[in-house]
Amino acid sequence: MKFLSRLLSVTAIAFAHGRCQAVRGKVERHRLDALGACLAEAGVSRAEIWMAGDGRVTFSREIGPVLHQRLRNILHA
Repeated sequence: MKFLSRLLSVTAIAFAHGRCQAVRGKVERHRLDALGACLAEAGVSRAEIWMAGDGRVTFSREIGPVLHQRLRNILHA
């Protein structure tokens, strides 16, 4: 799943060391900062987020389902 999501994504975001970084596509800095703060607060140490061209968001397994909607709201706000 992770490989396929990476391959088909238009935007990819990696989270590590308390920071988010866009590894594919462009994401505004304030969104990356908000995502990073949310993930760090939840105790996530490393994760990935992928966005498809139609706006669908996929999360790596390290991100619990409880956070999914909160992170979608940050990305689509």
